[in-house]
Amino acid sequence: GGAVAKLESYVANLTGKDKCIFLPSGTMANQLALRILSEEKPKILVQKNSHIFCDEADAAQVIHNKRLVPIQHEDFGLRELKSTITKLATNEYFKTQIGAISIEVPLRRENETLINFEELGKISRFAKAEGIKLHLDGARLLIASIYSGTSVREYAALFDTIYISTYKYLGAGA
Repeated sequence: GGAVAKLESYVANLTGKDKCIFLPSGTMANQLALRILSEEKPKILVQKNSHIFCDEADAAQVIHNKRLVPIQHEDFGLRELKSTITKLATNEYFKTQIGAISIEVPLRRENETLINFEELGKISRFAKAEGIKLHLDGARLLIASIYSGTSVREYAALFDTIYISTYKYLGAGA
Protein backbone atom coordinates (compact mmCIF):
# COMPACT_ATOMS: atom_id res chain seq x y z
CA GLY A 1 0.00 0.00 0.00
CA GLY A 2 0.90 3.65 0.25
CA ALA A 3 3.88 4.99 -1.70
CA VAL A 4 4.93 1.51 -2.86
CA ALA A 5 1.51 0.82 -4.38
CA LYS A 6 1.60 4.20 -6.13
CA LEU A 7 5.07 3.44 -7.50
CA GLU A 8 3.99 -0.01 -8.70
CA SER A 9 0.93 1.45 -10.40
CA TYR A 10 2.99 4.17 -12.07
CA VAL A 11 5.58 1.70 -13.41
CA ALA A 12 2.89 -0.73 -14.59
CA ASN A 13 1.35 2.14 -16.56
CA LEU A 14 4.76 3.27 -17.87
CA THR A 15 5.57 -0.23 -19.16
CA GLY A 16 2.08 -1.26 -20.25
CA LYS A 17 2.28 -4.36 -18.06
CA ASP A 18 -0.68 -5.62 -16.04
CA LYS A 19 1.25 -5.69 -12.79
CA CYS A 20 4.42 -4.41 -11.22
CA ILE A 21 6.13 -5.34 -7.98
CA PHE A 22 8.76 -3.36 -6.16
CA LEU A 23 11.81 -5.32 -5.05
CA PRO A 24 14.74 -3.86 -3.13
CA SER A 25 17.48 -4.97 -5.54
CA GLY A 26 18.06 -5.63 -9.21
CA THR A 27 19.54 -9.04 -8.51
CA MET A 28 16.38 -10.01 -6.64
CA ALA A 29 14.18 -8.71 -9.48
CA ASN A 30 16.18 -10.46 -12.22
CA GLN A 31 16.39 -13.76 -10.35
CA LEU A 32 12.70 -13.81 -9.49
CA ALA A 33 11.73 -13.07 -13.09
CA LEU A 34 14.02 -15.77 -14.49
CA ARG A 35 12.81 -18.35 -11.98
CA ILE A 36 9.17 -17.71 -12.81
CA LEU A 37 9.68 -17.52 -16.57
CA SER A 38 11.82 -20.62 -16.91
CA GLU A 39 9.48 -22.83 -14.88
CA GLU A 40 11.11 -26.28 -14.71
CA LYS A 41 13.27 -25.78 -17.79
CA PRO A 42 16.91 -25.60 -16.67
CA LYS A 43 18.65 -23.34 -19.23
CA ILE A 44 18.62 -19.57 -19.38
CA LEU A 45 20.40 -17.83 -22.24
CA VAL A 46 22.21 -14.58 -21.35
CA GLN A 47 24.64 -12.20 -22.98
CA LYS A 48 28.21 -13.08 -22.02
CA ASN A 49 28.86 -9.59 -20.62
CA SER A 50 25.51 -9.17 -18.93
CA HIS A 51 25.01 -8.18 -15.32
CA ILE A 52 23.17 -11.43 -14.65
CA PHE A 53 26.07 -13.54 -15.92
CA CYS A 54 28.97 -11.47 -14.56
CA ASP A 55 27.68 -9.88 -11.35
CA GLU A 56 24.90 -11.94 -9.85
CA ALA A 57 27.35 -14.59 -8.68
CA ASP A 58 25.90 -18.07 -8.96
CA ALA A 59 22.40 -17.06 -7.88
CA ALA A 60 20.60 -18.82 -10.74
CA GLN A 61 22.52 -22.05 -10.18
CA VAL A 62 22.50 -22.07 -6.40
CA ILE A 63 19.01 -20.77 -5.71
CA HIS A 64 17.04 -22.08 -8.69
CA ASN A 65 19.08 -24.93 -10.20
CA LYS A 66 19.27 -22.97 -13.45
CA ARG A 67 22.18 -23.08 -15.85
CA LEU A 68 23.15 -19.75 -17.37
CA VAL A 69 24.35 -20.23 -20.93
CA PRO A 70 26.32 -17.24 -22.22
CA ILE A 71 25.88 -16.19 -25.81
CA GLN A 72 29.52 -15.89 -26.84
CA HIS A 73 29.22 -13.57 -29.83
CA GLU A 74 30.38 -9.95 -29.71
CA ASP A 75 27.33 -8.72 -31.61
CA PHE A 76 24.11 -9.86 -30.04
CA GLY A 77 21.17 -10.44 -32.32
CA LEU A 78 18.81 -13.11 -33.62
CA ARG A 79 21.52 -14.78 -35.73
CA GLU A 80 23.83 -15.15 -32.72
CA LEU A 81 20.97 -16.35 -30.54
CA LYS A 82 19.99 -19.02 -33.07
CA SER A 83 23.64 -20.06 -33.42
CA THR A 84 23.90 -20.60 -29.66
CA ILE A 85 20.68 -22.62 -29.62
CA THR A 86 21.91 -24.75 -32.54
CA LYS A 87 25.23 -25.42 -30.80
CA LEU A 88 23.41 -26.49 -27.65
CA ALA A 89 21.18 -28.83 -29.64
CA THR A 90 24.08 -30.45 -31.50
CA ASN A 91 26.88 -30.45 -28.92
CA GLU A 92 25.21 -31.46 -25.68
CA TYR A 93 24.75 -35.09 -24.82
CA PHE A 94 22.01 -34.48 -22.24
CA LYS A 95 19.48 -32.32 -23.97
CA THR A 96 17.37 -30.04 -21.79
CA GLN A 97 15.01 -27.21 -22.59
CA ILE A 98 15.65 -23.48 -22.65
CA GLY A 99 13.37 -21.79 -20.15
CA ALA A 100 14.17 -18.14 -20.77
CA ILE A 101 16.35 -15.62 -22.50
CA SER A 102 17.55 -12.52 -20.68
CA ILE A 103 18.65 -9.42 -22.56
CA GLU A 104 20.29 -6.40 -20.93
CA VAL A 105 19.50 -3.06 -22.58
CA PRO A 106 21.69 -1.10 -22.60
CA LEU A 107 24.60 -3.48 -22.02
CA ARG A 108 26.74 -1.76 -19.38
CA ARG A 109 29.90 -3.82 -19.90
CA GLU A 110 29.90 -2.95 -23.58
CA ASN A 111 29.85 0.83 -23.23
CA GLU A 112 26.08 1.02 -22.74
CA THR A 113 25.51 -0.61 -26.16
CA LEU A 114 21.93 -0.58 -27.36
CA ILE A 115 20.57 -3.44 -29.42
CA ASN A 116 18.73 -2.20 -32.48
CA PHE A 117 15.02 -2.13 -31.64
CA GLU A 118 14.08 -3.92 -34.88
CA GLU A 119 16.50 -6.70 -33.94
CA LEU A 120 14.88 -6.95 -30.51
CA GLY A 121 11.54 -7.34 -32.29
CA LYS A 122 12.93 -10.22 -34.35
CA ILE A 123 14.26 -11.89 -31.20
CA SER A 124 10.91 -11.42 -29.47
CA ARG A 125 8.94 -12.95 -32.35
CA PHE A 126 11.38 -15.88 -32.57
CA ALA A 127 11.22 -16.53 -28.82
CA LYS A 128 7.41 -16.45 -28.81
CA ALA A 129 7.30 -18.86 -31.76
CA GLU A 130 9.67 -21.21 -29.91
CA GLY A 131 7.81 -20.94 -26.59
CA ILE A 132 10.78 -19.32 -24.85
CA LYS A 133 10.07 -16.53 -22.38
CA LEU A 134 11.97 -13.22 -22.51
CA HIS A 135 13.23 -11.07 -19.64
CA LEU A 136 14.56 -7.54 -20.06
CA ASP A 137 17.22 -6.45 -17.60
CA GLY A 138 16.47 -2.80 -18.17
CA ALA A 139 18.24 -1.37 -15.15
CA ARG A 140 19.26 1.60 -17.30
CA LEU A 141 16.27 1.48 -19.64
CA LEU A 142 14.94 4.92 -18.74
CA ILE A 143 18.07 6.60 -20.09
CA ALA A 144 18.30 4.17 -23.02
CA SER A 145 14.74 5.09 -23.97
CA ILE A 146 15.70 8.75 -24.20
CA TYR A 147 18.84 8.05 -26.25
CA SER A 148 17.15 5.62 -28.62
CA GLY A 149 13.88 7.49 -29.03
CA THR A 150 12.03 4.24 -28.26
CA SER A 151 9.55 4.42 -25.39
CA VAL A 152 9.81 2.24 -22.32
CA ARG A 153 6.39 0.84 -23.23
CA GLU A 154 7.62 -0.17 -26.71
CA TYR A 155 10.62 -1.97 -25.22
CA ALA A 156 8.49 -3.64 -22.54
CA ALA A 157 5.96 -4.90 -25.09
CA LEU A 158 8.62 -7.24 -26.52
CA PHE A 159 9.31 -8.96 -23.18
CA ASP A 160 7.40 -11.10 -20.71
CA THR A 161 9.06 -9.43 -17.73
CA ILE A 162 11.14 -6.30 -17.27
CA TYR A 163 13.31 -4.92 -14.51
CA ILE A 164 13.82 -1.16 -14.23
CA SER A 165 16.07 0.32 -11.57
CA THR A 166 14.81 3.14 -9.37
CA TYR A 167 18.41 3.75 -8.31
CA LYS A 168 20.21 4.23 -11.61
CA TYR A 169 19.72 7.75 -12.95
CA LEU A 170 16.87 8.39 -10.49
CA GLY A 171 18.87 8.31 -7.26
CA ALA A 172 16.28 6.38 -5.24
CA GLY A 173 17.64 4.66 -2.13
CA ALA A 174 16.58 1.14 -3.12
